[in-house]
Amino acid sequence: MSSLLETCKLLDQSSSALSTIAVAVAALSCEAARANLSAFDLSDSGDGSVAKDDIGVASDIKVLLNGSKLVASSNNGDGKVNINSFSKIPVFNGNVREAVKSLHSVIGVVTNWDEKFGGKVLHLGFELRNLGESSLERVRLNLGSVGFEGVKDIFEKDCLSEESLRNGIKLAVEAGLEKDYVKLVKEVDLILGIVWKIVAWEAVTAFFVLEGAEVLNEKSGGKGGEADGGNVKAERKRKKKVFLGKGTSVIVEVLKDRVMSKGEGLEKVVEELLSFLDPKSPEFDGFLKKVKEVLESNESRRIPKTPKGTRDFAKVQMAIRKKAFSVITKVFERHCATALDTPAFELKETLTGKYGEDSKLIYDLADQGGELCSLRYDLTVPFSRYVAMNGLTSFKRYHIDKVWRRDNPSKGRYREFYQCDFDIAGQYEKMGPDFEVVRILSEVLNGLNIGDYEVEEKGLSVETADKIGTFVKIRGPPLELLSKIMGGIEGSELLKHDASKEALGDLSVLFEALDKSRCIDKVVFDLSLARGLDYYTGVIFEAAFKGGVQVGSIGAGGRYDNLIGNFGTKQVPAVGMSLGIERVLTIMEEKAQNQTVRATETQVLVAVLGDKLSVAAELVSELWDVDIKAEYKVHKKMMKHIEYAIDSKIPWMIIVGERELNEGIVKLKNIETTNEEVIPRNKLVEELQQRLNP
Repeated sequence: MSSLLETCKLLDQSSSALSTIAVAVAALSCEAARANLSAFDLSDSGDGSVAKDDIGVASDIKVLLNGSKLVASSNNGDGKVNINSFSKIPVFNGNVREAVKSLHSVIGVVTNWDEKFGGKVLHLGFELRNLGESSLERVRLNLGSVGFEGVKDIFEKDCLSEESLRNGIKLAVEAGLEKDYVKLVKEVDLILGIVWKIVAWEAVTAFFVLEGAEVLNEKSGGKGGEADGGNVKAERKRKKKVFLGKGTSVIVEVLKDRVMSKGEGLEKVVEELLSFLDPKSPEFDGFLKKVKEVLESNESRRIPKTPKGTRDFAKVQMAIRKKAFSVITKVFERHCATALDTPAFELKETLTGKYGEDSKLIYDLADQGGELCSLRYDLTVPFSRYVAMNGLTSFKRYHIDKVWRRDNPSKGRYREFYQCDFDIAGQYEKMGPDFEVVRILSEVLNGLNIGDYEVEEKGLSVETADKIGTFVKIRGPPLELLSKIMGGIEGSELLKHDASKEALGDLSVLFEALDKSRCIDKVVFDLSLARGLDYYTGVIFEAAFKGGVQVGSIGAGGRYDNLIGNFGTKQVPAVGMSLGIERVLTIMEEKAQNQTVRATETQVLVAVLGDKLSVAAELVSELWDVDIKAEYKVHKKMMKHIEYAIDSKIPWMIIVGERELNEGIVKLKNIETTNEEVIPRNKLVEELQQRLNP
């Protein structure tokens, strides 16, 4: 056991070193292949959709390539991002990092070998295999770009192939199934050794693509003739100076220094590089330390990030969000609701006991002067507290604001997110508020134009559903299903009980109202589910998106007649709905990927040719004074103004240079048609208003 653990520790240490070196080597290959960097534009969206280690690898690659002139930027489509060997670097290298961490976390505490521990070793083996195959693809790609012969012949002597990796995994799996953990560790260690050789060869081939000809030329005294081990066709002219990344240039210099101090000849150079990159080499630790220093000291590495489960919203996302909130607010105000705002945090006792098992997701704040407070979990409980505190007996309100939950982030699920709530409190005609709230939810989803959806009415409690047996499995058109329930045997049994009879009667009133309101086609009656929140007392409903984006529920609500009274006042019945706006925005953002979204509403760009801010200030202020959405730019080059207007999708541009100033005119340019008109300076506002509001 002791010997086995020591072997595992060596496996852990070597794999950890590989996970660092492999990223640095992959960065060299990116430069050798002039790869596109868009595959590394990963960020933590806060919903757990991208693995943390994948993001870390992508960040390390960008640090190493910072300043490189060889790779294509993320907005340049000329690189080779479509090649899996590059686009999968974050995934394969990130998975190795995760597997190494997983194994490392148990090595120091394990007391007995078991299947779980063996599984972690085997998992590492699989991820090493994937990394090795990906690296091998880049080796072959680099070999195709090396500008002289001989390197490929030397590589083929090592007999490195995908087959050797797959055979190693096969033997490791067999050992795992037999619970022969000594053999399992041995086989994974052999796989690791093969991957180390492949990664070393990736470094060698990338180095030869980037610096090989120059190095061999220098080592041969600039003669450019033949060298030992192969026919080296040295370049006759000195290569144009290339600019590597700030990180990769350091690594290349380290490798270059190593081979320049040794013997001449191609085979000797390859031998020295492979020896230097061998983890058993006495000089390897120094190289590993240098790579870590590059990653950790680079100023680009110290990038701040948002907390888990949160995200920033860039200009395009904010444009989509603004549009969505505008549509939602318009619907809410059409139904004559009053806007309400409440504190971001409440007394802890206000929220306690209102959410059932979900109460564990409430964010508690540190004690500040004797009051225990928590961030609000939703907008419904604060609304109920407000109604009770102010002694209101009726209130129709809407509230759009942030709430916080200590949930596990996933696609469309965050720890900080907006809710859009509409609630009606007070005594009204039977099922009137219920009908209006469902109608509002339907209007909102139609207005947002996200695609097909349905609203599921959850009409019965768990206890009642259990009593009617087979009907809990039924869902369908509301009026049709309700008629079936009331006309069947189970229905006749239900009608013998006053409470059940009243519930079915209420649903009949609701469905008839929705039918007359022409929105029942989006409603489905479902008896199988009851919402988990403790405060619901009657009809509940849920909106589900039926399009291609899988986001789950996009809205929900129901009746809660006792919640307001729980605050020590008289009971005030209430019903409300909450739109899952973050999930709706996920759908809208997916749809917007193939559409043109303007981040601003700029109508006019005031383009001043030259450097006179005062000219721009005078013109743009005249436009602002009459409520024209305008911005200005001061630059000597006309194309800079035009490119900015096109990129920002600004429809009109006012052009003013020295000539225009001297002649008392301006040029008005239509960006779409490219037509230009000369306008008298004193008629600018009038002429522009006519074009903006024809």
